[in-house]
Amino acid sequence: MDRAGPIGRGKMTYARLDRCDGPPCPNCGCADAEILEQPKPAAEKSWWGSGKAVCRQCGTEFRFKEAPDVEHQEPIIETPQLPPIEHQGVMLSPAPVDYKLVKVPLCPACRSEDVRVTTTRANLRYYKCQCGETFKRAKDAE
Repeated sequence: MDRAGPIGRGKMTYARLDRCDGPPCPNCGCADAEILEQPKPAAEKSWWGSGKAVCRQCGTEFRFKEAPDVEHQEPIIETPQLPPIEHQGVMLSPAPVDYKLVKVPLCPACRSEDVRVTTTRANLRYYKCQCGETFKRAKDAE
């Protein structure tokens, strides 16, 4: 069963997600790092990290002590963060908009009420009619 997606036009689109299992970046915290130098064996006692990596997200180059053990890690299964659509509550109405109702004047050319405000200045309001006529009125005349 094909479902129309935002891009696919009737076909589902799949994207391959690479597993990020590098050392964690000290700047942004992600594990999407490219290892430039492998760390030296743990036999050498040093407080300074001997491995070198660069983060693919923020570009930070950093040192690390131990490479993460990728082969013995459990797969990460993410649980959905939102409930299915049928279980969601009632949608709240949007926040009230701060606006002022203004009586729109008639177009001087065609006498139409289908006029919209284009810009507002200190004491002038500019209008444009659907017929193409533009005109202005003083704000206090409304």
